[in-house]
Amino acid sequence: MPQLKKIANSNKYTNVIVTDNVRSYANDPFFAKKLEDAKKTLSNLTWPDTSKK
Repeated sequence: MPQLKKIANSNKYTNVIVTDNVRSYANDPFFAKKLEDAKKTLSNLTWPDTSKK
């Protein structure tokens, strides 16, 4: 696992660690399946025709 560069926030109420290294969930199997289910659901919906006025 790579070493993360951590910067402590100087907020007096909480100790927050801010980092530029955020894991991408683009190829995660759980989210890929949810994306496919969402695409399938959206393709089955019929949208009202709003171009006619």
